[in-house]
Amino acid sequence: RSLLAAGRSRLGKEGWRTDYDLAFELALQHAECTFLSGDIAGTEELISTILPLARTKAHKAAIYRLRVELYVVQSRNEVGVECGLEALRIYGIDFHPHPSWETVQTEFDRLERKLDGQGFATLGNLPPMTDPDLLALMPLMAELLPPAFFTDFNLTVLITCRMANLNLEYGRSIFQG
Repeated sequence: RSLLAAGRSRLGKEGWRTDYDLAFELALQHAECTFLSGDIAGTEELISTILPLARTKAHKAAIYRLRVELYVVQSRNEVGVECGLEALRIYGIDFHPHPSWETVQTEFDRLERKLDGQGFATLGNLPPMTDPDLLALMPLMAELLPPAFFTDFNLTVLITCRMANLNLEYGRSIFQG
């Protein structure tokens, strides 16, 4: 954690302009290490500093994923859901925190049509997903599942179906959550 802080300090604020990718990676890794060390307040402070500087959907999704995880470990599931849903809107996905069963059924019906009677085993045979924005979206959605489960089961099913639909449409995503 201290090495990452030193690297960020050495880059300075100018680093966000001159070497954005390095500045972002150092900042994200610093926030993740701070989180893993149990410093909740420090993690939230770092996230709040990094998020406005993020330029891409993928980078924003990575930061939001960490923020959702932070809320989950604090048992702040409703706040975690709000945060995750805010992040999904960056991708044009506008889920209600308490979706109706009809909304879930519509997403499931879409999934059934895409599967075309082939079953879920089809997911394992898909080519890999390559879009970096979508590759960042999938772990965010996976991180959103636990707080969704504790706040609204319909939301859990809706997210799961959307993840499967995205895999069928854009390729199989393999990530470490």
